[in-house]
Amino acid sequence: YLRHVLRDSDAARDMSHAFFTMILGGGHIGSADRERGRFRSYLLGAVKHFVSRQREIHLSLKRGSGLQPVSLDEVGVPDIRDHQVMSPDAAFDRQWALTVLERSLRALRAECQSSGKERLFDQARPFLTGDAAHGDQGAAAVVCGMNVEAFRVAVHRLKRQLRQCMKAEIAGTLEDDGAVIDEMQILFEALGG
Repeated sequence: YLRHVLRDSDAARDMSHAFFTMILGGGHIGSADRERGRFRSYLLGAVKHFVSRQREIHLSLKRGSGLQPVSLDEVGVPDIRDHQVMSPDAAFDRQWALTVLERSLRALRAECQSSGKERLFDQARPFLTGDAAHGDQGAAAVVCGMNVEAFRVAVHRLKRQLRQCMKAEIAGTLEDDGAVIDEMQILFEALGG
């Protein structure tokens, strides 16, 4: 989130160190309340507030420098926003979703290892993550010693298992089981559908 907002990795690192020093050292984390929402949302809000406060402090230091402010005519200012760049909130959600996905893939791989299907998982992983190119199923099926149709069925089953691993990963962070479906929806939206 901070890298997207500040657009400078060093500044983002400094800001995150300052934020965690403040939140962990000042007892602010005690104000997080499960009744008011998710901890992830609390952290994001706290970071936003912290960044805003730091900018206010920085700007107040600059105001006394004796420079005259220059007014920019709104009509003369071009729209320089890059509409392809993800908003910081969306980037935060996407990073969370990618972390959940990676942890779920590791859990699924461990399940496959324990049942002797490690090779199948390794060949199917690109199809689980959407990284496989069209037509790659034939080569992957041969490596697994399967025909293409059997490989497709195996991938379908692994996708179902991956979804269960993702639900379990998310459920481990929530107190209310009913919120898992909402979180899954947020996760899929953050991953792009």
